[in-house]
Amino acid sequence: ETSCGSNSCAGATLGVPASSSTTLPNVFGTGSRGGERTSPSKSAVTASAAEARAKAALGLEPPPVPIDVRLSPEEHKEVKDLFQIWDKRLREQSSQFESYTVTARKAEGEISGSMKNVRDIRSEQRQITAKQEAVDRSMSLVIQQQDAVSKLLLGLTETLNLKLPSGGSFGVATKGDRRAEAVLGQLDELDQQVVNLTTEIDQFRTSRYTEPLERATNALDAHSCALDQLEEHLRAAERRLAAAERCL
Repeated sequence: ETSCGSNSCAGATLGVPASSSTTLPNVFGTGSRGGERTSPSKSAVTASAAEARAKAALGLEPPPVPIDVRLSPEEHKEVKDLFQIWDKRLREQSSQFESYTVTARKAEGEISGSMKNVRDIRSEQRQITAKQEAVDRSMSLVIQQQDAVSKLLLGLTETLNLKLPSGGSFGVATKGDRRAEAVLGQLDELDQQVVNLTTEIDQFRTSRYTEPLERATNALDAHSCALDQLEEHLRAAERRLAAAERCL
């Protein structure tokens, strides 16, 4: 019966000479005593685990094995062609973006010019509105003067009808009637001119505002002159009536 230590027996079993100095790990959990099984120490396991965690925390892991990334000539040519294609695309997109920028700047300039035209048109519109309001006020004054003249003529006509003589002064009354008829005709003509002027103002257009306003101004000047002449005729008629009454 042969007696041997645990390490010698284990070495003989695994094919290692017993005289070898190699120490095998205690894989089978056997101690120094032959045939007796013992469990590994808990403190040794804890220490090895703590050491592994410390190495991992400190970054002391072994460096990775370098990989050879050299390309073959065919692969290098393919990569170069791909870079050239992408460079061409980027250049085309850059030129396209530049053309877009030029177009955007041109559109911005046109918008700025349009805004200036809009401001000028609004200013011109305000001026036209002010002129139209002035014309409306002038028309209102003309209408008021027409009403006053109509009332004066009505009073004059009533006075002439009441003071018509039956004898020698019949010729004076007939002359006054003719004068009143002439004044009424002038008033009718003035009314027609006012109607025509009102129609022209209603048909006013912004694109042709200068000519209608000039015509309106000329018409107003003519109306003013006609009213002045009419007032002179009325004063002359009043003087003649006063003289006729004194003669009666």
